[in-house]
Amino acid sequence: MKEVQFLFDLYDERKLARIKPCFPISECDILLDAGCGPGYRTMEARLLCLTVVAVDLSRFCLEELVRKLHAVPYCRHQTHVVLADIQHLPFRNGSFTKAICTDVLEHVNHDRIAVKEINRTLITNGLLYMSVPHRDTEELYRRLDRSWFWKTGHVRTYDPDAILRLLRSEGFQVLGTERSGFLRALYHVIQILLRVTIEKGTGKPLLSEGRGSLLLAVWRVAKPLYRSRIGMTVEKSGATILATALQIYTKKTG
Repeated sequence: MKEVQFLFDLYDERKLARIKPCFPISECDILLDAGCGPGYRTMEARLLCLTVVAVDLSRFCLEELVRKLHAVPYCRHQTHVVLADIQHLPFRNGSFTKAICTDVLEHVNHDRIAVKEINRTLITNGLLYMSVPHRDTEELYRRLDRSWFWKTGHVRTYDPDAILRLLRSEGFQVLGTERSGFLRALYHVIQILLRVTIEKGTGKPLLSEGRGSLLLAVWRVAKPLYRSRIGMTVEKSGATILATALQIYTKKTG
C-alpha cells in the first residue's frame, strides 16, 4: 500500500475528479487510458467507471501498473492492461465512450496518427481529455538545462494554437482549454537550478545531501501545500503566467 501512496505524493492533481464538470465520467463508461505509463490516471479512473483499458508501449511501465493494481483493495470495476502503441491501437472502431491521453503526444513519432487512432476507437460524441506540455514552459526548462528534452524524452512541444488545430483537423470539437501546473513548474525550475535529479512520478529528490537536501525540504513543504485550498488558489492564479501543461477537453463529432 505504501508503494501506491507514492503515486500521489507531489503530483497528486486528482485530475479526473477535478475535471468532472468538463469531462463527466459515469460508472457505465468504458474508458481508454492512451499512453498510461505506470498508471497515475488508471488508478483513479478504475474507481470512477465500469471498465478501464490502459495502453502503453513500455513493458516496464505496465509491470509497474500491474503491481500497483494488485496492491490496492479489490475493486469491482474492470481494469485491462494492454501492451500496444497508441499509434496502432488494437481495438475496433467505437470501442470506448471516453478517452484520456495525458503527457503522451510529445513522446510519439507521429502525433497526428495517434490522435486519429484515438478518434477511431471512440464512439460518436465520445469525449477525450488530453494534456500536453506547454511550449513556453518547456522552452524555459530547455534554456536552463540544454539536456532537458533528452532527459524527458520529448520529441516536440506544443503551443495552444498548434494542438487545437491538430485536434480539430482530426474530427474533434474543442469544448474548452485550461492551463495547469504552476507549482509543478516552479518545482522543476528549482530542481534544474540546483541540478538535482528527481524520481519520476513522485518528484522526490534522489540525492539526500547538499543541494538534494534543500530540494527535499521544498518537496516536503510542497506536498501539503499542493493539496490545500490555498495551494489550489495559488496554482490556478499562477498558471495564467507559468503553466506546466495545457489541458484540453474535446468531443468526437463524427
